Amino acid sequence: MKINNLIKAWLVLVLLFAPLITISAQENTIVEPKQKVRLGVKEIEPFVTKKDDKFVGFSIDLWDQLAKDSNLETAEIIKFDTVKDLLQAVEDKKVDAAIAGISITSDRENKVDFTTPMYNSGLSIMTKVDPKPNSVFEIFNQIKLAVFTPEFGALATILSIISFVLANILYITEKRKDDGFLDNPDYLGGIISAFWWGITALFGQQDRHPGTKTGRVIGIVWMVFGVLFLSFFTAQITSNLTADKISGNISGIKDLKGKKIATLSNTTAQRYLVDNQYIDAPKPQADQNPYLKTTLAEAAQLLKSGEVDAVVYDAPALDYYVKSKSNGLFQTVGGLFTSENYGIALPSKSELRKSLNLGLLKAQENGSYDDIKAKYFGE
Repeated sequence: MKINNLIKAWLVLVLLFAPLITISAQENTIVEPKQKVRLGVKEIEPFVTKKDDKFVGFSIDLWDQLAKDSNLETAEIIKFDTVKDLLQAVEDKKVDAAIAGISITSDRENKVDFTTPMYNSGLSIMTKVDPKPNSVFEIFNQIKLAVFTPEFGALATILSIISFVLANILYITEKRKDDGFLDNPDYLGGIISAFWWGITALFGQQDRHPGTKTGRVIGIVWMVFGVLFLSFFTAQITSNLTADKISGNISGIKDLKGKKIATLSNTTAQRYLVDNQYIDAPKPQADQNPYLKTTLAEAAQLLKSGEVDAVVYDAPALDYYVKSKSNGLFQTVGGLFTSENYGIALPSKSELRKSLNLGLLKAQENGSYDDIKAKYFGE
């Protein structure tokens, strides 16, 4: 009987405390609310770009994966025009994190914190593809482009004026000589004959010469001038014909000395070029270097128009632009000439740093990082 009573008492206790045990278990399984994060970005293809009012790209996909693993919720994405503005917002804690293609440097590390590297990169060079004429029409087209230039037009105008003045002088000195080289003693006919002689004399094709002493002296001076003119003329044509091929001589960073270079302002590319004296240090805004742009598309336009010989910037962005945007007009040359790491920028002593670093390690270990990278950069 005593045993039965004990069993009954035990069952009563279980029934009484079962709801409390259930509630305690439920409390232990409550999911913590996600931490909301204000995310700052800068458009740098293929890391961050806007498509259909939505930000996409390698950095965005990676952030989504990290946010999922770290129990974070992206409350707001704020776009900035430059990396400088983006990092300033991080420093001022206007955003909780910043992601794009942000290079980790000692100077930046003094102002903000970075996660472990999320992408290994470096600087590279983009040039025009060296034009290779494959038809007679293309060769003549290049000659036409070389001749119809402001420089050549100015040269032809100056030569015409000098030749006309020479023709008048020769007409005055030669018109009274019966056996002179003027076909017609009247002014119009004489000027035409003298002008024609002056032009042919430049190229050494004259068949008659002035008959007077004054005319012969003028003729000698004119023919010496003709030799100098032909030298300058040949050099000008050759220069114009080869102007589009200058970039073809760029095969590495050492070839950029003396060349016109475009890059993006307030970037590690600009800093490298200034520190190594490939470009001048930026001046006040009123005299800003016209080859420092805010987007890669603007820098590429300078290269396309021939205003610069090369664009220097982060290799992944240049590779992507060459493959996806240039229609075969551009190429990257020389490989990487610096080594850089991209990271996620955070305010100093941010609590997000540890969780994001753990998320990066997990993504690299479980293969999700490689899947995202292959989506944008290939295997």
